[in-house]
Amino acid sequence: MAGLWVAGPAFGFQKKIAFFIAGGLAGQQATKIEKFMAKHLDTGKLGEEAARRFLEQKGFQILETNWRHGHLEVDIIARDGDVLVFVEVKTRGSTWFGAPEEFVDKRKEKLLARAAAAYMEAIGHEWAIRFDVVSVVVGRKGQLQVRHVRDAFFPGLDT
Repeated sequence: MAGLWVAGPAFGFQKKIAFFIAGGLAGQQATKIEKFMAKHLDTGKLGEEAARRFLEQKGFQILETNWRHGHLEVDIIARDGDVLVFVEVKTRGSTWFGAPEEFVDKRKEKLLARAAAAYMEAIGHEWAIRFDVVSVVVGRKGQLQVRHVRDAFFPGLDT
C-alpha cells in the first residue's frame, strides 16, 4: 500500500490518502492524483513567476526566490526602497473557497517570521522589514489576476 500526504489549508489539517497500486481502478486513481499534484505544482510555479514579474514592474528589486533555510522557505525576498520585504505567494485556480491571501494562517506567519529571522541574520540586516502577500488567481483560460497585499501581517501582532 502506498500513500500521499495532502495538506488542505481550507480544512486546517493534513490527511493521508491511501490507495493500492495493484492495477485496476486503484491504478487509475493513483494516476489521477499524480496528474492533480503535477497541475497543482505547475499552478504554484506560474503564480510565483507572475508575482515576481508583478513586483519587478512595481519597482521591487528581487533578491531571492524560493529561499530556503532547513525546512523553512520564503517565496520571494525583495527590496522596496530601503525596506526588506518577505513575500508569500498564494496561487489558486479560483476563489471558490476564498481569496488566495486568506490562506496565509498564523502557523504560516510564524514560519515566515522564523525564515525571515534566519535570512536577516545571514546577511546582517538591521533595518526595516515588511511581510507582504501576493495572491494570484489563474482563470480557466489562463488569465491571471494578481493582487498585492502590503503589510499583510506582522508576526507577533494579533489582529
